[in-house]
Amino acid sequence: MASTVSLPGGGKTSFTLPVGADASSALQAAILSEFKAAGKNITLNSVASKAAGKAGFFNAVVNTVTSNVSLSAGTGVQAVFALGTGKDTLVGNTSTSLLYGNASDTKGDSFSVVGKTTVFGTAGADTLSVGTGANATAYLEGGANIVTLVGSDTLTVAGTGTASITGGASGKEVVSLSTGATTIKAGAASISVVGGTGAITFTHGKGGTDTVSTSATSGTFTGALGSTGGDTFNIGLVSSGKFVINSFSGATDKINIVGATAAQIKTALSGAHATLKGGVTTTELTVGTEKITVVGGAVTKTNFT
Repeated sequence: MASTVSLPGGGKTSFTLPVGADASSALQAAILSEFKAAGKNITLNSVASKAAGKAGFFNAVVNTVTSNVSLSAGTGVQAVFALGTGKDTLVGNTSTSLLYGNASDTKGDSFSVVGKTTVFGTAGADTLSVGTGANATAYLEGGANIVTLVGSDTLTVAGTGTASITGGASGKEVVSLSTGATTIKAGAASISVVGGTGAITFTHGKGGTDTVSTSATSGTFTGALGSTGGDTFNIGLVSSGKFVINSFSGATDKINIVGATAAQIKTALSGAHATLKGGVTTTELTVGTEKITVVGGAVTKTNFT
């Protein structure tokens, strides 16, 4: 259910912003931060799409039209607000710190980030593009949300929303997860995935060396043919967890289980909690100092007691 946040528009004018309950405090803080940065200029400077902002002010594109619109932040514009319920397109620039879509909108919006920006999504299926070197924090809310990483970028999936994420073509990427279910298809870039308690599905890309560290209680880890990087999965296994781990790369993959005993792992490998298949060369599964080595799906070495 959406909450609301007020955006002062100057004089007696104000705008009511529906926002997900998980993102309400973050949106309030983001707006307050921009007004504080403007110092004595406490009035919002509303500008047209693509128009430049005024130095020393909190500059924002604020649109209330209900039909589909395309809104772009001009030079020096810190925020874009799409208050309508159409399928809108919001484009930030390097000075844009906030992109807002109406949380009551079920049609979904499209967001493009090139700087360090917090994105507040709609109740619909949103799409988010994170440009090279960009840093996005996204409250994606409901809907089948899709995130595309270009490469060498950082993404934080905040709040309770779910996301389907596709990795970029080069460089290193960092993805931080929260509580929502997440599907990640890595690209050729090396990707580091941290956190997350919701179900996670991870597919390795062709190339790159990936690391997934999660406390999720369920997940599927699989790979693409022709991948060459050695991957590491750090998993917090609980008794009710269900994991399917299909190791796949042409190098040695390592799977580290945290919070489980050797006996639990033996049970997991029997199919009660997890399935482990070997990769092209070897897969090493480690619990503390104990290890199982798998080659092509066959257990060839174990020093579990």
